Amino acid sequence: MPNHAVLGVWTIDQHRYDPVVNDRQLATDVVPRISAVPGFVEGRWNRSPDGSRAYSYVVFDDLPTAEQFLGFVRSDMTGAADAGVHLHSLEILDVIGTA
Repeated sequence: MPNHAVLGVWTIDQHRYDPVVNDRQLATDVVPRISAVPGFVEGRWNRSPDGSRAYSYVVFDDLPTAEQFLGFVRSDMTGAADAGVHLHSLEILDVIGTA
């Protein structure tokens, strides 16, 4: 069965967003929690050079796990909003190649 990725595009409120605090929280809380999900394959978290957007790309080994993760993200937006990060789009992609 092919892998599936959940791609998130986030808008950053630069007046409320502290990159030092948020990067630390990502490294110590978010990444370990997501990487512990059964079926997790790989994750990437990125920020645009101007700091206005963030991108998450999390790969799972099957579609049901990706769908469950997408639902979790959509249902738990309070922490992100409090940190100045707002969901722009979230979708599941078929992984068709890696290098």
